[in-house]
Amino acid sequence: IDTRANLRRARDLAKRPLSPEAGKKIRFYLFGIHAHRLYATDHAPSAEDLSEARGWYQEARRLATQHPQAGGRGRNTNRSGFMPIATGLESPADIDLVYAAYLVETGRPGEALPMLEELASGASTGWAGGLSLDLWGSLAVARLSRGDVAGFEDALSRVDLF
Repeated sequence: IDTRANLRRARDLAKRPLSPEAGKKIRFYLFGIHAHRLYATDHAPSAEDLSEARGWYQEARRLATQHPQAGGRGRNTNRSGFMPIATGLESPADIDLVYAAYLVETGRPGEALPMLEELASGASTGWAGGLSLDLWGSLAVARLSRGDVAGFEDALSRVDLF
């Protein structure tokens, strides 16, 4: 995967004017965060990269909270960095999860922990269906980074691999 090319493409998409369908712009920003996640596997993120990813997260979340259909019909994100075509729009919680996983993967689990804890509290209501590895795996790493071995084991025990 040419992670640099993915990031360039994400930047091009993020610069596009907002279309009447805000869901498309949300997906562009999420693609950008995924591109940053992939890029960070090969390169240390610069301050500008971190700022850009945060800005895309904030804008995607703002759009999702304003869109009347956000979160109501399915999800379009997954851990691999690819976004399968589906009919749903991402909810603010979906966007939080993508960004929290990015924070963990770029060495900032302390920033992700409060967001992940809040998402995990909503998981008992069925919100996290299909996102087990992202949520519980990221939460396990974030808890372990704080020295919470029991919390790490608890989160890891909830990962549904099959």
